[in-house]
Amino acid sequence: MRRPAVQWGCLIAVVILATALLFGIEIALASTMFWLGEGQGVNFVRIELQGMARWPDFVYKLWIRRAFTFFVPILMVGSQSSYFLLHPSDPLPLGLLLAATVLAWAVAIAIFRAGLRRNESASS
Repeated sequence: MRRPAVQWGCLIAVVILATALLFGIEIALASTMFWLGEGQGVNFVRIELQGMARWPDFVYKLWIRRAFTFFVPILMVGSQSSYFLLHPSDPLPLGLLLAATVLAWAVAIAIFRAGLRRNESASS
């Protein structure tokens, strides 16, 4: 069993990691607008993914849950955080959240840099 100070520290880490994961996914989506003429579709997807992150993962069918936990890890934002808070002795959710956050930011940075190389001007 963990001590309360460690649990509070882990709670802060979970909140920071979940927020960083959400921002990483959103920046990756926003960076795709370098290739798109209009950003309304991307903005719609971004808003819908934010809505999905607010619901627990058990409300979705298994294939949707797997896709949005491992392929686009938007369900990790809320579900892994909640699972960690309910089961603080299990470090797996914190590790998965950390790995997903690092991967999301690596993808976001790669998309952003590729977009900068292809960008022709700052005006429309």
